[in-house]
Amino acid sequence: MEQDYPRLRAQAAQEGAVIYWGDETAVKEDAHWVRGYAPRGQTPVLAVPARWATLSMISAISPQGKVAFQIVEGRIDAERFITFLTALIQDAPQKTYLVVDNLRVHHAKVVTAWLADKKDRIELAFLPPYAPESNPDEYLNRDFKTALRTGAVSTAPSV
Repeated sequence: MEQDYPRLRAQAAQEGAVIYWGDETAVKEDAHWVRGYAPRGQTPVLAVPARWATLSMISAISPQGKVAFQIVEGRIDAERFITFLTALIQDAPQKTYLVVDNLRVHHAKVVTAWLADKKDRIELAFLPPYAPESNPDEYLNRDFKTALRTGAVSTAPSV
C-alpha cells in the first residue's frame, strides 16, 4: 500500500485510467442467521430450504465508489472471471486497472492469454499473498453478507 499503490495511482493518473479493487465471495442461502422462538419446553420449528444453492458474487469498487458486480451460480472460475472482466471494460471510456488478490483464477493461463492483447484496456495488479485488509472490496462483501444475514428468512411454499 505504501510502495506499490502510489506508483499504480500515478500510472493510472498519467494514462487517464481508473482503478478498481476486485474480489469474489460465496453467497449461500444458508447465510441467514436462523432464529426461532417457542414456548418454554418446546422446540421452535422454522420452515427453511433443506437444499442450499451456492452462488458467487464477483465485484469491483473504485476509490470514487463506483461498483460493478455479477452474481453467478456456482463458484468463480477462469471463464467466469473473464466474463466479468469483459463486462467491466465493455463500455469503459478509459483503461482499467483491477487490483485483485492471488486467487488461482486470477493467474490462470487462459486469463493471462485473454489479457495479453488488451493492455491498452485493462491490466491486473496483485495484492500481497494475504492482505484482505488492503482491499476495499472486502468491506463491500462484508456489508453485502451482513445485509443478507439480517434480512428476513424466505421460506419455500409448502407443496
